[in-house]
Amino acid sequence: MKKSTAALLSFCCFLMGVIAGFLLSPIKDGVHCGNNNGNTTVYNSGKDESETEE
Repeated sequence: MKKSTAALLSFCCFLMGVIAGFLLSPIKDGVHCGNNNGNTTVYNSGKDESETEE
């Protein structure tokens, strides 16, 4: 077996293992995409400073 064939076969087996691991792993709380660091404070609600004093 050539080295290139062995490398390709081992790479394909590795990728198949990664895909099988994703498919067989339990998903808890669904899939979240984004940064959920808890920073949800809104400092400016769309009002100008001059409108609050009137």
